[in-house]
Amino acid sequence: MRLPLRAILLSALLATAASAETYVFEAGDEWSKIGPRLVAGDVIVLLEGAHVPAQFENLAGEPGKPIVIRPGEKLKLAEIAGKREGLRLTNCSHVRIERIHVKGARRAGIVVDSIGDSRSGDIAIHDSVVSGVSGLVEQAGILAISTDGLDIRRTRIENCDGAGVRFENSSAITCEQVEIRTLDAAKTVAGMLFLGETARVEVNDAIISGRFETGLSLGAKDAPRAPREVRDLVPLKQSPVGSEVPTLPTRPPPPEPARARIVEPGTGARFTDGTFTNLLLSGCERALELGSTARVLLSATTIVDPVEEVIRVVRPGEGRPNPSLQFRENIVVWQPRGLRRFVDLPDGVAAEGIIFGSNLWWSRELPDALPLLGPAENPFLGILDTPQNTSLDPKLDAKGRPAREEAKLYGRNL
Repeated sequence: MRLPLRAILLSALLATAASAETYVFEAGDEWSKIGPRLVAGDVIVLLEGAHVPAQFENLAGEPGKPIVIRPGEKLKLAEIAGKREGLRLTNCSHVRIERIHVKGARRAGIVVDSIGDSRSGDIAIHDSVVSGVSGLVEQAGILAISTDGLDIRRTRIENCDGAGVRFENSSAITCEQVEIRTLDAAKTVAGMLFLGETARVEVNDAIISGRFETGLSLGAKDAPRAPREVRDLVPLKQSPVGSEVPTLPTRPPPPEPARARIVEPGTGARFTDGTFTNLLLSGCERALELGSTARVLLSATTIVDPVEEVIRVVRPGEGRPNPSLQFRENIVVWQPRGLRRFVDLPDGVAAEGIIFGSNLWWSRELPDALPLLGPAENPFLGILDTPQNTSLDPKLDAKGRPAREEAKLYGRNL
């Protein structure tokens, strides 16, 4: 007898649901051993208590049907007591991590990487916490190496010595409602560090607060590992600002390399297609470090108390174009005599790709200090699309939002 189409579809749905399994682990169990058995739709549940670190290779979920790692209770975090790493995914795709807290790892709290010809992608990290990473070279809260498709949302990263998040030769990265903080006295290298060939990045509604040398570092340093061919696994959503950043003319830079704290910049360092909106960068020595970049937008962002400069340009590697950046609708505030310069530009590197739209700059030392912060004819060094506002105190509240109505056209207002 021929079954109706509805019955056939229902039968297929039940068979699919039945094939997914839920695996429950107590604290102390070696839960990584389940890895070879996991298929699309399977769920790992971590019960209350401190779980041992885990490493998984070749996990393969499916689009819309990821393999999920989560705690047993909806309102609690599953704790992982990190050693070298807390959780590592190698050559994995379509995996979602929910509500975990990695504590005290030495290299990174969560690592997503690729080995051989495979490439990790479509990895989601949601509603999680990483804290206290220190001891090995990367020292990042979240570390992604050769990954195409990483979605980080509603996640907090605290006191990680090297960087809050570190991306090497990766693409299709989305960060939303991410907080990166450091409370320690020692300085951290960067809030967000993008190394080597990185492309298609969207960061919206993020906070980087504490003693950071650099808030955002884009295309300024080469990655220690060679880049791989990039796949298109996960398309990025439409930019929150809803506008494209125009391609700007650049000049070939001189071949002399610049100094860098991690690795010397070289021909492998390039950042392309990045949108950063609604950020709060507070306490960073510099807000932004640029090497070779193309089509980058920083807007609707509040920068509080930079010390060295707002933007530092690192000489690109030989054959790489100079940086391009659209910098608009931002607020920058600092204490009198607390900021050395607006832009630090190496000799021989053109600033014509750095375009300033309308921004609000405020300190009680303005306007008298303008000639001390850059050349008298243009202390911002880049191209001024519109005059800069240097006479309005935005009256920032405790969350870095402007309280004055006239200033609400600028900065982070979330």
